[in-house]
Amino acid sequence: SLKFWLLWKSKGHNGFEKFIHDQYEKQNFLVEMIKENPRLKLIQEAEFLNVCFQVIPETDRDINKFNLDLRFKLVKSGKMLTNFSSFDDGTIFFRHVFANNLTTKEDLRALIDEILTLSHEV
Repeated sequence: SLKFWLLWKSKGHNGFEKFIHDQYEKQNFLVEMIKENPRLKLIQEAEFLNVCFQVIPETDRDINKFNLDLRFKLVKSGKMLTNFSSFDDGTIFFRHVFANNLTTKEDLRALIDEILTLSHEV
């Protein structure tokens, strides 16, 4: 709670409100990009500032292994980083959390482009 209090103190009420609003705006932008692309699947409606999605393989492959391999290929490339997670049933997915005020919509577009480009190599 100290980090939260320090953040609030540094930005003030209006600044903190703007920060949260901006994060939700970027979250909505990412969700729309996912919904518009047939190779991407939104795992569930976004909760708070988390967006969970999978990339659909172009061939008949295990979608969970494909997404795990793709995430590690993304990390190995050293260009971008986003988290991944899984459900108890073994479903593996990308989990993008909005917490960085420096992330732009262009960064999100580049992230999706990079993930889709790397998906052809997995």
